[in-house]
Amino acid sequence: MRLITVLSVLMMLSCADNPANLPSGIEYFPSVKLLEKGVVSKYYYHRTRGKAEPKTDIVYRKMVLNGDTITNENYNAGFEKTYVYTLKIEGDKWITLDEKSIDHRKAYKTLYNEIPYSLEEETHTDWGGNDALLIKTIDYGGYGNKISSDQKSNQDSIKNGKKTKVLSGIRTITPFNNEGFRNPIELEFQRVYEEGLGLTQNILKNEQINYVMTLDEVMTLEEFEKRAKHGVHRVGYIDTLATIDDHSQFKPCYLPEKINDYYNDERAEFKGGKGRLKKLLDEKLDKSVLTDQSGYLTFRFVINCKGQAGWFITEEADFNFQRNQFSKLCKNALFDLLRSEQEWTPLTIDDDPRDAYTYITFKIENGEIIEILP
Repeated sequence: MRLITVLSVLMMLSCADNPANLPSGIEYFPSVKLLEKGVVSKYYYHRTRGKAEPKTDIVYRKMVLNGDTITNENYNAGFEKTYVYTLKIEGDKWITLDEKSIDHRKAYKTLYNEIPYSLEEETHTDWGGNDALLIKTIDYGGYGNKISSDQKSNQDSIKNGKKTKVLSGIRTITPFNNEGFRNPIELEFQRVYEEGLGLTQNILKNEQINYVMTLDEVMTLEEFEKRAKHGVHRVGYIDTLATIDDHSQFKPCYLPEKINDYYNDERAEFKGGKGRLKKLLDEKLDKSVLTDQSGYLTFRFVINCKGQAGWFITEEADFNFQRNQFSKLCKNALFDLLRSEQEWTPLTIDDDPRDAYTYITFKIENGEIIEILP
């Protein structure tokens, strides 16, 4: 999904506050003033292997600039820190100073573990050329991965009226255990950076694997920290007083604070999958309601343990990362089609059906639905 609700203040300050002589790469991020205070980008991370349906996670990435040093921290949808790395700007290159993965899998028993990477080659990014090679190894205690990222291509472009940098290359992941190294996995990577926004898309793929991380929102550190103190108001939270359906006609099976988020590997979804939804659109949707419409129209809602859907809200964005307003005809037609569906597949955890947040995004271009996400 690429629903972008970038805070307008970030966009204005990105252009106004950056000095003329910027360190390499910084022009492709929000302004220096904001970076020094801390900026957080929210991403949807879609993972597909073979012909399986995509699985979706949420990743928050915090970025803080301190002189010529950049600290990056990744958080999951539950606002737990999962990954930390620090970069130093040296000419056109960003050099990795240190990198750590944070393991939460045993957090219910002990404090989380910080697992450092050992660095063999340390150039993370080359903004001016292609002299970037990062080779690192992580050892979880007898098993792990050796990872090599070799930048091969550096392209300048224009996208949505803004300068864009596209960096591509090859990532090789070689698993190992106590018996030695196993067969390496080679993937192509492509990272897209847009002026004033930062990383907007990160693709990692081969014939069997397709991992795509797309920007959804940019926020201040203050806003992120406010959300992290979420309680029930976590990532998927829906205000029932703001729904476009009658919230009183829908009930979750359990308490609202027990509704699962949509980043679970096993998702609540449209019964029959995306193929059946496309067929339903072809058969029942009056295409004239889409005339002159473009952008990302997302419906977020809850599917309860009985396979019933309710508490619908919309999120709307154009292709230029700004909030968008779709026509009432367009929104109502797609909403009516979704609401008419009586059978949904609930989230199941340990064979137990649960309540879960979910979403469907229609990517519409010039009056035509060109993609359904996730």
